[in-house]
Amino acid sequence: MSFLEDDDGDFLASGPVGGTGGAPKLAQLFGGGGGGGDAEFTYKAPKQPKKAKGAGGGGGGEQMAVLHAATVTTYKYVNEQAQAQGKLGAAILGQHSSKEYKLLLYAGKQQHVASVMVTMNFTLHVQVNNYASFTDEQRQRWSISFESASALGDFAKQIALCKFQSAGGGLMLVQQDIIGGDGMTLSSGDNIECKYSGWVLQDHTFGKMFDSNVSSDKSFRFRIGKGKVIKGWDEGVVGMKKGGKRCLVIPSALAYGSQGVPDRIPAGANLIFEVEIKKVKFSKEKEVEAAAAAAAAEKKAAQAAAAETVSQASDSDTEVRGRAASLTEQMAAGGDSQKAKLLSRMAKMGAHIMPGAMAADTVDSPTVEAALLQQQLQQQQMMGGALPMGMTPQQQQQQMNAMGGMANPQLQQQQMGGN
Repeated sequence: MSFLEDDDGDFLASGPVGGTGGAPKLAQLFGGGGGGGDAEFTYKAPKQPKKAKGAGGGGGGEQMAVLHAATVTTYKYVNEQAQAQGKLGAAILGQHSSKEYKLLLYAGKQQHVASVMVTMNFTLHVQVNNYASFTDEQRQRWSISFESASALGDFAKQIALCKFQSAGGGLMLVQQDIIGGDGMTLSSGDNIECKYSGWVLQDHTFGKMFDSNVSSDKSFRFRIGKGKVIKGWDEGVVGMKKGGKRCLVIPSALAYGSQGVPDRIPAGANLIFEVEIKKVKFSKEKEVEAAAAAAAAEKKAAQAAAAETVSQASDSDTEVRGRAASLTEQMAAGGDSQKAKLLSRMAKMGAHIMPGAMAADTVDSPTVEAALLQQQLQQQQMMGGALPMGMTPQQQQQQMNAMGGMANPQLQQQQMGGN
């Protein structure tokens, strides 16, 4: 089924030609004087050494024309840290006859800062807030900020054209993001609604716009990978996200081939599309995968929270055991006199503790400390420890009653025997 034979029938008549209209002047880019001439500025490559006789050719360097340029704010990454480099010019240079293209950052005609050849292997990463990044020929990473979304979009589309033409044109599909989008990436089987515009690639740039639905109320709908559109679209939108915008440069073999579209697309024409994803309905398989991934992430988070709780409880238990050990050391070191002091502290707390009992939810309260004191005292008594110096069994019973506690049964038997 032809791409133009969509279910909605919402293709519009041809509109204004898109893309950039002509190469900018370098003097205008840097705010220089430039006096109104119409001659296109050309970048002249450094002269190459003269070849020996018989090798063919003469001296002189090949000229590359400025195809597109913009003023950008630049950042250079050093040790993974972005360092501001101020405003520079970003120019796309090209020589169509040799199929050579270059991205150049520079502060003036003679002050070149960074450059990289634009081939099918070159990548311009589009980021949020009108930023883009790339790696130059010295493997230095750069981030460049454009003045507007449209400025970034025009620059990205020119990069796409250069990549396509560097490979000879008409051979490979080029996908260049203009806006990244959000959410999961598109793949075969997903249903989308999109806005688009299409141009014929003519004379190395944007030619006639043959179709667009940008101003229409309806979006174009299709299911990816089911042959409802030209192959260049089925392959070209894969990897996009909702809200994303991408430039596709499609060779004739992946478009309308030698037949073309009468009165719209010439036979054998290569095409340029700008596509924006408006709505997405993912395939059932992807929805199941997404739900499983979300469940796994939730389970992992719950396990991490549980582990943190166990760790905190372990820390609290260690603290309580530390207190008990400290009390044992105090009683062992202080003898009967220390026991009497500990009993006095328990009485002041007014604790009502069953022998050997401890409330697990009052770890940091005075009641727990009293329980620890009493537990240690009981252990000393059961091991045959002497009564605190200067206190009779009746006095110790009175001391325990003052605390409101229950006397140890073994201690009661000692008291009754003493009476």
